[in-house]
Amino acid sequence: PPPRTPPSSPSLQVDELAAEMGADVEALGGARSWLSIYQGRGAGYAKSTDDELRMAARVSAASGVLLDPVYSGKALYHFCAAARAVPEAFRESRVLFWHTGGQISMFDKVQQLKAVLPKGQVQRLNVPMPGA
Repeated sequence: PPPRTPPSSPSLQVDELAAEMGADVEALGGARSWLSIYQGRGAGYAKSTDDELRMAARVSAASGVLLDPVYSGKALYHFCAAARAVPEAFRESRVLFWHTGGQISMFDKVQQLKAVLPKGQVQRLNVPMPGA
């Protein structure tokens, strides 16, 4: 599984956000005691494997939630790999997956998506620009 990154400043940010929303951060033990961050960068920024793209496409088709290949899709793929590797670590746990958007990055992956999706599911629209 991907290496677990010990929380540091992200846990402080979560504590601040929780306090702003009215949570009793001290009673909850502070995010540092329960927050785990899992590495999901894979091959690197904007480098997607076919498996990552297939999973993002399956999740998007099943849920209607678009997962981009640069951030959210890759992060979910690697989190699921960690959860499958040690399922007992996640039993009876609450998991928050923070979807950060990034749909614009889909445009760069059209050719790679065409190779992993059923024929005809991905197409590029060529829209003429006025005055061009």
